[in-house]
Amino acid sequence: MTKITIAYGIQPPADAPAAWGCRAIQKEDKIEILQDRQDLAGDAELMTTLMTLINLTEVRKKYKEAYNQGKLAPHRAGEVVLIDNQHIKVVADTRGARGYVYIGAYLKNHVPNDKLPALGTTITAKLNKIGKCKVLYHYYLKGDNENYPYAIVMPLNPPDWYKKANANGRKWGPCGLVLHEIAPA
Repeated sequence: MTKITIAYGIQPPADAPAAWGCRAIQKEDKIEILQDRQDLAGDAELMTTLMTLINLTEVRKKYKEAYNQGKLAPHRAGEVVLIDNQHIKVVADTRGARGYVYIGAYLKNHVPNDKLPALGTTITAKLNKIGKCKVLYHYYLKGDNENYPYAIVMPLNPPDWYKKANANGRKWGPCGLVLHEIAPA
């Protein structure tokens, strides 16, 4: 895998398959993310996946928390983790720039798997009648004795209960499926 780089923000680790970054304007406990100070790099399907998984409302909320705790003071450099889950990591640093915050996000743990449907294809989620979904990302779900192939998918038109339960500041979010929960579209 070729190391990817981004023009703005914090550089991803060498094994990141997709990354997004920005140089945001810091206004005390708020940030303004400008369209022309962002960059996205990596595999095309995985860049789409990354942007689907990044919730900028959550990034802003976590930034505000870190700022109010003194971790992102404008005069002090130091990388702060805003979000770190099984799929993405988002970090920020003012670099002592007095007015800017550099943010980087990258996809983690992507493991291509030929047992799962290809990225970008449409499948049917058999689980809870979620219906048709687009495959975004593969990884292994760690079990007690073995690892299971797992797909992160974005439901295309899920039931109302799913939309309400998974809104999180946007239309709705993705979900994960193991192999036996996936059927052809």
